Amino acid sequence: MSKDIWLQIDQNKCLNDILEVLMEEYQVDYETLYNDVKSYINELVEEGLVTHNG
Repeated sequence: MSKDIWLQIDQNKCLNDILEVLMEEYQVDYETLYNDVKSYINELVEEGLVTHNG
């Protein structure tokens, strides 16, 4: 899933857009997906690999 998140980030998509795309791709409930994606993005921000715009 991390590859799919990276692809969405590379297209400058916001968190909600990323979640929408991943919801179509994976069979997981929204809350679990939100928590996992948010956690992963926070790790990327902490490591300086991406920035938060907003």
